[in-house]
Amino acid sequence: LQYAKEITLEKKEGGTFKLYERLVIPIYINKIRVGASIRKIRKKDNPKWFHTPPNIETGSILYNLDNCVNDENIIVCEGMFDVWSWYEAGFDAVCTFGAHLTEEQYRMLLRTGKDIIWCYDGDDEGLKATKKAIQMMKYKTNQWVIHLPEGADPGNCTPTQLRTLYREKERIL
Repeated sequence: LQYAKEITLEKKEGGTFKLYERLVIPIYINKIRVGASIRKIRKKDNPKWFHTPPNIETGSILYNLDNCVNDENIIVCEGMFDVWSWYEAGFDAVCTFGAHLTEEQYRMLLRTGKDIIWCYDGDDEGLKATKKAIQMMKYKTNQWVIHLPEGADPGNCTPTQLRTLYREKERIL
């Protein structure tokens, strides 16, 4: 993680533009840095997130998959900060860069051979994404779901709260 007072980025259609006061989060696949996610820190700034290089396909990446060492299960959540919160609580987690599971991410999760624990945010989008993802994985792997309080997301929970939510996870049959 790095703070950038000013960062110059490429546009998809060519040329460059500048963003100011952003967090820069590297994205690695197989220990190779393939890009970065840039996050605003001031409310007034837009866009909220920007991924670079411009052609990076976040739908074909599960952020943090390289670092998941637990042989039994993996928690799937929406964002990078959620992954960090789960790590701080002592659990392996990946994110799908939003409330959705792409076909490529689905295949990547199946290849892990691990049980899947869904923990998208506790808002309408997170609930819809959870239901859709459960259906995609039906009969393919063991699945669990962590029910967050309405409007909550893992990135805003304390490690103690996340450990409690993990213990209370529900098995999907």
